[in-house]
Amino acid sequence: MHRWLPIVLVFIAVAGIPADPAIADDGKICSGTGDAAIAACSRQIATGRWKGRHLSNFYNNRGNAYVWKGEYDRGIADSTEAIRIDPTNPYPYSIRGWAYGAKNEFDRAIADLNEAIRLNPKIPQAYANRGFAYNGKGEYDRALSDLDEAIRLNPKLAGAYVNRGISYIQKGDTDRAIADLNEGLRLEPKDPNAYSSRALAYGTKGDYDRAIADANEAIRLNPKHAAAIVTRSFAYNKKGDYDRAIADASEAIRIVPNDDSAFINRGYAYNNKRDYDRAMADLNEAIRLAPKQSQGYKNRGIAFEGKGDLKRALADFREAVRLWPQNPEALEGIRRVEPKVASATPQVAPQVTPQITP
Repeated sequence: MHRWLPIVLVFIAVAGIPADPAIADDGKICSGTGDAAIAACSRQIATGRWKGRHLSNFYNNRGNAYVWKGEYDRGIADSTEAIRIDPTNPYPYSIRGWAYGAKNEFDRAIADLNEAIRLNPKIPQAYANRGFAYNGKGEYDRALSDLDEAIRLNPKLAGAYVNRGISYIQKGDTDRAIADLNEGLRLEPKDPNAYSSRALAYGTKGDYDRAIADANEAIRLNPKHAAAIVTRSFAYNKKGDYDRAIADASEAIRIVPNDDSAFINRGYAYNNKRDYDRAMADLNEAIRLAPKQSQGYKNRGIAFEGKGDLKRALADFREAVRLWPQNPEALEGIRRVEPKVASATPQVAPQVTPQITP
């Protein structure tokens, strides 16, 4: 489960602001986030008095504020203009890379972050965000290398610990993941992403009560945190509380309609309630959304098996194993179903060539 978790980027104080108090205030406000920052940056851009790096920084900071609001396309547009004005300014590349990552355009994100690092190899956020992009591509060793460097440059960068924790989860090293997530929470105690990720780590370890507790805290801090809701659904499934699992997965789908993991978790719960038609509908959608996700095929195989369609069940179990050769439940499904399919297959008599006796 890959989640793009935005990190605090460098907010560039606009250099060269004159002493006039109104303009000086705009410079400070423009370096922040929210609508006030956007308005302050826009006022200074509209004056027409700024050029070069100064003007580039105003566009950069407004782009940053747009990205923080989730208006990624506007953020990309402003970062692109900042780069056009001053191609040597590293920070718009970092902002635009962050925005592309948030849109799951990881290759574009990495290209921009490479350039930010080339122009200034001392920006910890650029390494951190490139690490996040590598996480999104499933390249966890590269992600770890970048996140290590981000933490070396700034040991107080909470988001870097959180995302390094995600890398460790994906590599199966949950103890290191939890250690990093604990440090992220020590530095930023109100980060719902850190609680959500630690919930996932505890769930992966089989500590479902702790997973639910952390997911609850993430949801308290951000009631629309779909990843935390899906993780809580997963934990409820593992505890056999299928109605709660379905309720959580349904809420996650309402918030993020294209979240394949929510459909997988709801399908899993319906399978366990033997509601195979509903399970099948959810798992078909999960596979449509993420055709390379092994668990979708594994769970749909269980639904086919429950409906007595053993050939299709076997085909799905085999596809699940092709995508993830160590998938234990899919391997068990093959061992369970394959002999039944073989015994049900009619045997065709071999062709015998007639012999002519001399």
